Amino acid sequence: MRNKRDLSWYIKWTASAFVIAAVICRSLLLDPIFDILFSIAGTSGWFVVGWMWRDAAVMTLNGVLSATLAFGILNYFSML
Repeated sequence: MRNKRDLSWYIKWTASAFVIAAVICRSLLLDPIFDILFSIAGTSGWFVVGWMWRDAAVMTLNGVLSATLAFGILNYFSML
């Protein structure tokens, strides 16, 4: 069993807060950049947690999501 207060504990809860903030921004129909930025912070954090835990499924899911969101940021700024 993992020590619940190791570095991964702090990263996963911070990343989860970013994902929740992204969903709130989306539900309030705020500017999409807030959703994208909070989402990429959250998924990147969860990617790091997956790496720390050596969990391929967590790394794969959040790595793909982070890359997709990075393209979303580029798309957002290219449309300004």
